[in-house]
This record gives sequence, structure tokens and C-alpha cells, in this order.
Amino acid sequence: TAYNYFDSPFSTSSLASTSTSSDTDHRLSNIERKFDSILKRLKRPEESGVNLLDVEATDPSKYTLTLMDTLFTDDELSSCCYIASKRTAKPGLDKNKVKLLEKCIIEKFGYEKFAKVMKAKCMQKCTDRANKGKAIGASSMK
Repeated sequence: TAYNYFDSPFSTSSLASTSTSSDTDHRLSNIERKFDSILKRLKRPEESGVNLLDVEATDPSKYTLTLMDTLFTDDELSSCCYIASKRTAKPGLDKNKVKLLEKCIIEKFGYEKFAKVMKAKCMQKCTDRANKGKAIGASSMK
């Protein structure tokens, strides 16, 4: 749907054009998820008072990945590796945030049990985010 310069995609006239209430519900749900994602990225934990131990997750892996999204921006994840090493030219993520991440995992799940898996997950998340950025950049150049 093309919107007039002054129309909002949230206006009642544009919502009235949807065919069913389930379609409207689906659209509103998508808007809500996008809005939550934007808010999460705008509010860093240290500014918003988020208690990282209250972040819900069903297992250590999901908890780790959720915390990474909370602690680091997309730019940080795509331009850095988890921990700097001689094998990569990329800098490591902020050491204080990495320590906080690991401390939270220890508190909640006992990090030592999952250390290798968690580090691998963190490294993979950085790689995936960098690859996602490359794919978006390549598709926008077409």
C-alpha cells in the first residue's frame, strides 16, 4: 500500500483497508515486535536499569544469545569478534561487557560447565551478524 506523505501506516484509514481482523492482528504483532527490538537497541542495560539475571531463557545457549543482543549493538557484533586473537584482524568485543556476560552466565547457569559451548556460541553470533551485514549490503547494491 502506498501512503500519502501525511498518512501514517498506523492511521485508522490504512488499517481499515485490511481484509480481516486476523490480518490486522498479524500486522500489529509485527509492528510491536519491531518496536520492542528498536527499544531494546536504544536502551543499553546500564542506562535502562535492566537486571540481566532477570532475562528469561530456557537454556544457557538462549540466555547467552539474548544477553549478547542486550549488551551489544548490531554494529559491535558485526564488526568485532568475541575475544581478540592473532587469528583475526577484528578487535574483540568490549572486555568489560564480555566479563559481565560471563559473570551473568556463571550466576544463572554455572558457566564453567558450558564454557566451551558458550564461547563457541558467542563467536558464531558475531560471525553470523557480520555475514548478515554483508548480505544486506550486497542486496542493497543491486
